[in-house]
Formats: sequence, structure tokens, C-alpha cells
Amino acid sequence: MKVKWLHILLLLGIVYSSCAQEFQYAFKEKQYEITKVGMLTLGSWALGNIAINGALVSQAEGSTKYFHEMNIYWNLVNLAIAGGGYWVNNKNRNKAYSPYDLVKEQAKIEKTLLFNAGLDVAYMAIGQLLKERAKNINDRLERLKGFGNGLILQGAFLFVFDLSLHAIHVHHRNKAQKNFQQIKFSLNISGIRMYF
Repeated sequence: MKVKWLHILLLLGIVYSSCAQEFQYAFKEKQYEITKVGMLTLGSWALGNIAINGALVSQAEGSTKYFHEMNIYWNLVNLAIAGGGYWVNNKNRNKAYSPYDLVKEQAKIEKTLLFNAGLDVAYMAIGQLLKERAKNINDRLERLKGFGNGLILQGAFLFVFDLSLHAIHVHHRNKAQKNFQQIKFSLNISGIRMYF
């Protein structure tokens, strides 16, 4: 009789392990896809800015010329960040994570995006400060005004981008928590528990 229960518990353990691994894979894959689309979006924004502002900078004068220059410089950095983020995301795609590590990684992504949104506000504030400073400095007025406008534009885009990506990741996590709870409930009937 004890052997029969041992077999049942072993079978339930295998089912539990299979369900947990399948869910962990699906969770990680969705996390990968969200980040991939985010990096492609950022990279597309960067390439578009470099192309458009690169074409316009030679014809521009005054603060508009500096505005285009700032957009080019800023988006060279954005392109590097998008490329690096895309590469790291691909590198970590098939990496095995425990449920704890998945939740920890998700929290790290969400915190990073919120931190970046705070930096984006700082970029816009610095852009506004440059524009205000331009009112008092005659020799660099055009440069300060153009760079300020560029910082405000780029900061505004990144603010919307980071908050949108954060919201998508939070939605993914919240949806996954419901699935974790469903797995936990179905396995608790047989006495096996899964904690996160």
C-alpha cells in the first residue's frame, strides 16, 4: 500500500515539475519578447532620428542646427543601448531560471525602467535649464537653446517609452501571478505546494 502512495506522489511530482517548467518557460519567453520589441523600438527611434536629423543638420542654422546635432549625438547612445540590450536579451533567452530567479529578474527589469523614467525627467529638466541659461548668455545662446530643445524631445520620448515598457512588463507579471496561483491551487489538492 505504501509503495502505491509513493508511486502516486512520484507521479504528482513529475506532473508538478512538468507544469512548473512549462510555465517558467512561457513566462521567460514572454519576458524575452517584451524586451526584444522594446529594444527594437528604441533602435528604430534611434536610427530614424539619426537619419532624419543627419539629413537636416547641414541645411539648418542657429539653434535648429544644434537641435539636430543633439538628436544625432543622443541617438547614437540610444542605438548602442538598444543594440546592447538586444544582445543581452538574446544571450539570456535560454538561460535556466528558478521561479525565484524569474520573479527577481522581473523585479529588476521593472525597477530599472522606473529608474530610467526618473532620469528621463532629469533630462527634460536639464534641457529646460539650458534654454533658460541661453537667455542670459549671448555667445552660446543658439547652442544652449538647440541642445536644450533636443534634450527635452529625447527625454520626453524616453519617458513615454520607459513607462510604457514598464506597464507592459507589470501587466505580464500580474497575468503570470494568476497562473502561478492556479498551478499552486491545483497542486495543493494533492498536497504538493509551490512557493514563490
